[in-house]
Amino acid sequence: MGVGIDQLEVKKRSEKLSFLEVQTSNGESEYYRMEAFTNLEFSQNTEESSVQFVDEDTKRTRVVGHSESVDYEFVHYIGQPALEELVKITEGEMVGKAAVRNIVTVDMTTANLSTGNDYTAKATIRPYSVVPSSNGGSTEHMSYSGTFKANGTKKNITVGCNKDNEWQKITIQTNSTSVSALSEG
Repeated sequence: MGVGIDQLEVKKRSEKLSFLEVQTSNGESEYYRMEAFTNLEFSQNTEESSVQFVDEDTKRTRVVGHSESVDYEFVHYIGQPALEELVKITEGEMVGKAAVRNIVTVDMTTANLSTGNDYTAKATIRPYSVVPSSNGGSTEHMSYSGTFKANGTKKNITVGCNKDNEWQKITIQTNSTSVSALSEG
């Protein structure tokens, strides 16, 4: 190990929580914790451009774009709102805007008790197309898998959560108009 690294804490995977946009019957959005996922791996899918100049022996590479995707797999627990939303999209074979949902990723190392019983934390939000790939591959439980593919720009936001809620459902603390516009991208 490097000098001093043994004095530092390792950031745990469980300190990055994700919340899925669930559309209510009255057309509003609520954000529920994405529980029971056995895989939720983010890939940058970085796009590169390379050029080699005649007076140099090596190429120069620069990053020209990102197309983030998130491979997912989950065990279906009946009644969990985020899972029910993904099952609805998958089994309903939804396409286009009907299959786009925002995902909020919260950095729990930034969570603090802001006022009374309310926590706030730093997070990012991005709209993703839900691209299902398979389901029912286990005899022990019903499971679903697929990929969330970026369908717009990632934005930095602040989220809130009531202390009694235990981070099961969050609210976005920024201008709701700009957040709603993400789904329309």
